[in-house]
Parts: sequence; C-alpha cells; structure tokens
Amino acid sequence: MLHFSRTVEIEWGDCDASGLMHTERYFALFDGNLWRMLEQILERPMRHVLDTFGASGFPTVDLRGNFPVRSTLGDILEIETTITALRRSSFDVSHRARKGDELHAEGFDTRVWVRRSGEDPTRIEAHPLPTPLVDSFREGRTIRQ
Repeated sequence: MLHFSRTVEIEWGDCDASGLMHTERYFALFDGNLWRMLEQILERPMRHVLDTFGASGFPTVDLRGNFPVRSTLGDILEIETTITALRRSSFDVSHRARKGDELHAEGFDTRVWVRRSGEDPTRIEAHPLPTPLVDSFREGRTIRQ
C-alpha cells in the first residue's frame, strides 16, 4: 500500500515547559502527514480535494497510539504514514515517528470518507472512496516530501 514520509523538527510549541513533546502533538503530525499525502497523490491542494470528490471530510472513527520514547525540543523526526487497509468507504492508516532507528511514537486510525446527508444536511453519511484515491492507495509506492 501507499507510504508517505517527511522530516520534521520538534519546536517549542510542540513541547511543555520542560521541553518534552506533548503526546497529542504526535496525532497532529500524523494527521498532517495524511493530508499532505492526499495532496500529493491527488495532485491538488487540500482546499480543493473535498469539493472535487463531493466529500465533507474523512473523520477519524478509531484512534490509538503508543509512545515508547518521548521526543524533546529540537529532535528531528521522520514521520511515516502508511495506508494499511481499504474498504468501501473507509481506510486504515498507521503512523510512525522515528528518530534514526528509534521509534518514538506510533499511531493507528480508521478514517471514513463522508458527505452531507441529502435528507438532513446536519448529518453526515459514509460515501464510497473515490476511485483515484483507491487506485493511488493500492499502487504501493513511497512518497518522500
């Protein structure tokens, strides 16, 4: 399946006063990786992706994490995101944050491609994943940003 990675430096806003990275910032980095990956494979800015495919978003319906080593201010991490499973309207993603060979964090989430309900616009409903997205996820290539 598709694999995407980028390098980030842990900044002051990512950390507490002692310089340790806030755990929730890993999830923000992982989410950012997924959005950047989608921009790359769909070849358009994210502000256009959802409109292009008639979607309202792809919310997280399951989220888990493991944090064996805390990152600190100034650490350079490789953030890796991999699509691990595809279904009709949802997909699974795994994420890893590494400093060299050392795993600092990993996350797992399930996303559902949704649109506004035609019957009740205050509700969302699952919608099939767009074919270009599914095809790109299945390519099995690696994208490095």
